[in-house]
Amino acid sequence: MGKFWVFFTVLFISIFLFGCRGPLPSENTIPFLSYDFYSKEPTSNLITEEDIFLNLWDIEKGKVYLNFEKLYRASVLNEAGSSCFPYFWDGENILYLHCTLKEVFKKDLHLSLFLSELLNKLFFENYELYKKMLGSGFESSLYKENPYWLLIDENFLSLYRVKERAPYLELVNEYEIPNLLNNFKDLHMDFIFEDQGGIKALGSYPCAVGGTLHDSPVLISIGKDEDVRFIKPEWSNKSPVALYHSQEIETAIFKKGSDVFLLFCPENNCGEVWSLNLETLYLTPFVDLEGKVYKSVQLGGYKDYVILYNTYSSIGEATAIKDGKVMGRIKFFEKEGKVEVYNRDGKLSQKIEVGNRQTFVFPNYSQE
Repeated sequence: MGKFWVFFTVLFISIFLFGCRGPLPSENTIPFLSYDFYSKEPTSNLITEEDIFLNLWDIEKGKVYLNFEKLYRASVLNEAGSSCFPYFWDGENILYLHCTLKEVFKKDLHLSLFLSELLNKLFFENYELYKKMLGSGFESSLYKENPYWLLIDENFLSLYRVKERAPYLELVNEYEIPNLLNNFKDLHMDFIFEDQGGIKALGSYPCAVGGTLHDSPVLISIGKDEDVRFIKPEWSNKSPVALYHSQEIETAIFKKGSDVFLLFCPENNCGEVWSLNLETLYLTPFVDLEGKVYKSVQLGGYKDYVILYNTYSSIGEATAIKDGKVMGRIKFFEKEGKVEVYNRDGKLSQKIEVGNRQTFVFPNYSQE
């Protein structure tokens, strides 16, 4: 009898604390962020202020729990072309924002706001530097308050740490670019992160192959002893592989431990998902069990899942991949105002009536 009351008490407390809205995040529950799914207002490119919601995708049950929890309210400078969504998100409580925070509803969120606060300050205090930094495409480590900024100028690569006060940029080191790569000064950098105590920058440079110009991938590695290496990853097929440049790089890349998932254009077949192992420096196509290469427009991931998704179409779609298998799929019908969820067997398992605000992002960074 005593065990029964203990069980009943735990069950009552669980329902009281968490309610019956859905599951708590687990290994088989994938979180994603969105605007209000039930809003009837159309998505605008001139959004100034938005509430951001946490949603949960239960892979085991083939269900989604939309607007599960309101996390924060944020606004953006329209000219910055920024987003209320984070640059980096680990799928849990760590988010790196590139916008102005207005209010936090979930109190245990770790919101890194340094970059957004600095850009807003520069917008009024030093507009030239503001435009220069925005146009350079710099990113930051997820767990650092002060981001890095890389600048290619003539034959030098300069590494800066961005500071909170003027002059804002502190030169860490300057490296002479080796003459190993053709037209290397036209390097396009996509993603900068810390790795094993050093810094790595993933980018591409124009490279002529057979009379055709390709954006060939390159990895810049700056070690703890401040030596710099320019590394050209290798892959089994010697055909040229061009890095796919998305409109928003933070939704076209997923870093999971020592693997970085990216979108490539091998032989102009754009959108193929490949992974770069940072230890072997080898590029490998991301394939299913039959050896077919997955294609996508946007990338994300959580735990053991890689998420392929697309928010640029009137019918958005998200597919969860684990161990080479499709574990579930969500379709977002913006015009009809509905969401359909399909289980691992490809069967429709849930249909939800919503508004037409169907902009969403998945986590893009995992330490595991």
